[in-house]
Amino acid sequence: MMKHRILLLAFTYFFLVPFEKLYGQGNFVYEEAKQLYDVGEYKKAYRTFEKALDKGYDYALNDLVRFHLEGIPPCKKNVENALKLVNEFSMNNRNSGLGYYILANLYYEGKYIKQDNDRAVENALKATQKGYASAFSLLGYFYFNGVGAVTNEKMAADIFEKGVTAGDMLSCNFLGQVYLYGKGRPSDYAKAFSLFRKALDGNVKEA
Repeated sequence: MMKHRILLLAFTYFFLVPFEKLYGQGNFVYEEAKQLYDVGEYKKAYRTFEKALDKGYDYALNDLVRFHLEGIPPCKKNVENALKLVNEFSMNNRNSGLGYYILANLYYEGKYIKQDNDRAVENALKATQKGYASAFSLLGYFYFNGVGAVTNEKMAADIFEKGVTAGDMLSCNFLGQVYLYGKGRPSDYAKAFSLFRKALDGNVKEA
């Protein structure tokens, strides 16, 4: 029934899952970095993504990690450097769950590092504890489908509800499915419809 979209591993995924609001001038620098990347100025793009991250635009971390994971110049393909970047971010930004969310996706997807569902759940939980909105749909998905955890549809529904409160539109769509199919909550088509409408307004195409 449910499929969770992986955020991290390609630029085409980045817009699919909503991020926490970011402030300051970093967004303008980030847009400049994207333009440089689009025209093949990879080295300049990397440095500009770094500037965006320094200015507080956390979203740029995903791009920098991808440079290391895929060996985009000026980086060589090196998973350890990517993980080091994520860990340093988490150490320096203790109130942000983004680093843990990235790790959860990496461990779950298993493309660049060995798949480890236990670690995926552990990091997704840490991300939700930091209030990172998109992590709620991922953690709820894990519990709903028994990924790295005992299947618990009621707990998954509880997590999706917290995600909706946090503003995660993918959680909104998942909770709609919960009410539609009566898994983790009694069936309630009116609630399901309302949640799907909200998710659709939040650009979740599946809704």
